Amino acid sequence: MHSNYYLVEIGRIILVLFIALVGAMLSHYWLLSLTIALSAYIFWLLYKLRQLHKWLKNGAKNKKRPDNNGLWEHITQKIQAIQKQSTQRKKRMAKLLKSSQRIISGLPYATIVLNKNNEIEWANKISETYFDMI
Repeated sequence: MHSNYYLVEIGRIILVLFIALVGAMLSHYWLLSLTIALSAYIFWLLYKLRQLHKWLKNGAKNKKRPDNNGLWEHITQKIQAIQKQSTQRKKRMAKLLKSSQRIISGLPYATIVLNKNNEIEWANKISETYFDMI
C-alpha cells in the first residue's frame, strides 16, 4: 500500500519530464523547457506544502483536510491517525487520574501532592482539616 503513494509521485515526476521533453522538442530549447517544467512542479509542491501547513495551523480537522493524493494524502492520514491516538491516550489518562484521585481521596491519611515548585497541586479532605487549607 505504501508503494502506491510513491508510484503516484513517480508518475507525477515522469509526467513533468515528459512535458519538458515535448516542450523541448517543439521549441528546441532543452534547458529552458526542463527548467520551466521542473519549476512548475516545485511551485506545485510548495502550494501543497502551504495547504498542509494551513490545515495543520487550523487544527487539522477532517472536514477541512486538503484534497490530496499520493504522499500528501498519506501524510494527512498519518497526522489524523496520530491525533486520534493522542485523543484516546488523553481520555485514558484523564480516566486514570480520576480513578487515582478517588483512591487517594479515600485514604484515611492526610495526602498532599506537590508540583516541582513544591506548591500544592492536590490535597484530600483530611489534609484540608489538618492543615486548615481552603
